[in-house]
Amino acid sequence: MTEEQEKILREKILRFSNPVQEILKASAADLLEQVADGFQSGQYAWVQGEYETTRGPKGYCSIGALRHFGMQVNVIEYAEDAYRDVVFDRVRDNLRLRTIMPDGIIGLTPSNGIVIHFNDKIAKNVDDVVDVMKHAAKDLRNQS
Repeated sequence: MTEEQEKILREKILRFSNPVQEILKASAADLLEQVADGFQSGQYAWVQGEYETTRGPKGYCSIGALRHFGMQVNVIEYAEDAYRDVVFDRVRDNLRLRTIMPDGIIGLTPSNGIVIHFNDKIAKNVDDVVDVMKHAAKDLRNQS
């Protein structure tokens, strides 16, 4: 294959993959907003220190809720990535985060550790989580 043919092929791939990415971003933004609205309305509880709980009202941590209500793995991944980016922006200067994040939390990647630390230690209430989720959804919509 010549360089020109490779260039044409790359352009075709980009042209056809962008609509799929746009659909994934929009679906991920919808998922983030759905979960944020569910937390905000009290449809389900936000929990710290657990992935989900069935004691009392049904509840989830932030990532647990995205994974529970997301229907497609690639949409969940887009939503988690956008959420993680906003969490990182909000907490990177937090001294408590610096003390545990050089190598991440044992058994987890540093990026997952950031989200867990935010959910379990930094977020003071459900409004903190809702705000980050809505901000992440807005960021995804603005990428289009």
